Amino acid sequence: MKCLLIKNDGIGDLVISSGLISSIARNFSKVDLITCAENKDVAESISGLSKIIYTSRDSLYVSEEGHIQSALYDKEQLADHLNEEYDVVIMLRRFIRRSCLNLMGQVKAKRKICCFEYTTNFEFNPEMKHILKDWEQIKPDPKIVHELTYYKSFLETALGFKPV
Repeated sequence: MKCLLIKNDGIGDLVISSGLISSIARNFSKVDLITCAENKDVAESISGLSKIIYTSRDSLYVSEEGHIQSALYDKEQLADHLNEEYDVVIMLRRFIRRSCLNLMGQVKAKRKICCFEYTTNFEFNPEMKHILKDWEQIKPDPKIVHELTYYKSFLETALGFKPV
């Protein structure tokens, strides 16, 4: 099974999640990762990844034609990556940014799962609901404070295995 993980946030968040991402990679035949270009050194040290797709944290937007665009990344290359069909896409973000939502509207998969609780740099509005219509939103107990514990709870519920 092919899996795409989206974790395009700060380097510290990727460091914290790197062991968890390796654990996910052991449970799929192929795991690709979308992350920020600034995270390159950390991303390349995560074991088990098939491909790493670098993008921007905040400059992603959807053009009037409905295509993902970025001022910081080769548009054609990003579009090629997002045309691949996956079995599972996982948005591994608790605090979601507008650019993440834009990515969520572009990826292709049989199953799409996310765990975000809050938006950070935008306000969610009714027009955005069409983006989430194909996504399972699984929210672990909001009393969980630590990000890694939150993600483990989410993945155990969503995928049925306990990540280590």
